[in-house]
Amino acid sequence: MEFMRPWTEKVYGVPPEQVIGTTIKTEFQMQNGSPVLERLPQLDYVDDGPGKPADIGKIIGRRPILAFGNSDGDQQMPE
Repeated sequence: MEFMRPWTEKVYGVPPEQVIGTTIKTEFQMQNGSPVLERLPQLDYVDDGPGKPADIGKIIGRRPILAFGNSDGDQQMPE
């Protein structure tokens, strides 16, 4: 998700908040008196297979207008 979000709006017209995917664990920390979101060296969620539709609902919060993919891991998304 972090890889795709910087360029999907320019290339596809999809705003960053509507891009979902595998996520990395992140935690809030204060460093030198400043709030920081620290990316941890762990995957939080692997966006593949039957978890994809659940992830769409969790992150976007609505049913997608279009859903398509290019692998067996995307099968449940258009269903």
